[in-house]
Amino acid sequence: MVRQMNLEIGTLLMIETQGVANPVKGVFVGMVPGQYLIVQSPSAPVLADQLREGGRLVVRYLFSGVVYGFKTSVKMLLNVEGQRLLFITYPLIVEEHNLRRYNRIEFHLPATIRIGNLEYQGDILDISLAGCGFNLKHESIPGIVMDEKVELCFRFPGLEDSTNWSGVVRNITIGKFDAKLGIQFENIDADIAGRIEAYIKSVTEYFE
Repeated sequence: MVRQMNLEIGTLLMIETQGVANPVKGVFVGMVPGQYLIVQSPSAPVLADQLREGGRLVVRYLFSGVVYGFKTSVKMLLNVEGQRLLFITYPLIVEEHNLRRYNRIEFHLPATIRIGNLEYQGDILDISLAGCGFNLKHESIPGIVMDEKVELCFRFPGLEDSTNWSGVVRNITIGKFDAKLGIQFENIDADIAGRIEAYIKSVTEYFE
């Protein structure tokens, strides 16, 4: 019986290959269950050798709070109306990592939070694959409600530029001069999830 995969058209895929340090992005565009998946492939020259027939790949993606990963190989690469379509073998085994299983660690980093149309400065207090704690220091704390969508902007270790992180407020503690928010991440891509996982692992192993 063919395993049904949790994949939707348009899902961002992170493609890892031997000999290439950083994963590249692809977009899932279709499949024939049990036979192959079709990925809109980036035109990265560094992948020229790895995307030949038989080339081995590792693919990761995020779906409903779970990171999935599987090993596969290239069947063919076609150019169709200017689009590079990568056909890869249907995986026999798909591993999954529930984000809620991972530990939260202290993580102090300046950040900006956008609530509605307003931006405020604060600090990330801790982080996990599921979300983060945020300390908002402001003389006039804005009206914040549970389940409100917010956007954080900060530079995660290892990245050159700041990144926007979408989230939802799940916990609020109002103090006299600040507010502590528990924020659940939404729609983080597999590359960022992998970086958070690696960072948490390195920190926890250092202190063991």
